[in-house]
Amino acid sequence: ALLLSTITGGVSHRDIWTSMQHRCSCTLSQLLGLIVMEDDDVILPCSLSTNENIEKKLFVWKKEGTVPLKEVFMFDAGIYNKGQDDEFKGRVSHFPEQLKYGNASITMSKTKLEDQGNYTCSFPVMQPSVKTSRIELVVGECCL
Repeated sequence: ALLLSTITGGVSHRDIWTSMQHRCSCTLSQLLGLIVMEDDDVILPCSLSTNENIEKKLFVWKKEGTVPLKEVFMFDAGIYNKGQDDEFKGRVSHFPEQLKYGNASITMSKTKLEDQGNYTCSFPVMQPSVKTSRIELVVGECCL
C-alpha cells in the first residue's frame, strides 16, 4: 500500500509544512490535499509503506481532469521525464537519494493557478497489484 501520511527516508510532513510556511500560514489538509500560494514550491508526497527500494521501478505522476491525462513526472529504472507534458518541464523534480527508501515524492516549483487539481502517483507494474494514490493541490493567492 502507498503511505502518504508519513513520508519515509527523511522527507516528512513536517518538512513539507516548513517548506510551505515561508510566505503565509498554509495548511496541509486532513485528507490528501495541499494548499499553497501561487509561485511557491510544493512537495507532492508519495511513498511505499514497505520502504521498498524503487530505484529500478516505474512510477508515474499524472494530473487528472485532462484528456489525455497530463504526465507530470515519470521515473522508469533511472530514466525520468520522457513524455513529460510541456507545462511541467523544468519545474518538477524528484528525490533521487530517497528512491532506495520507497519515496516517489516530487517537488513542483513556481506553482501556477493552472496547477490546481488532482494528481495521481502510481506504480503501474507493481506486483501483486498496481499501487495508486491521489492528492489534491489547491493553488491560491494566499492561504487562509
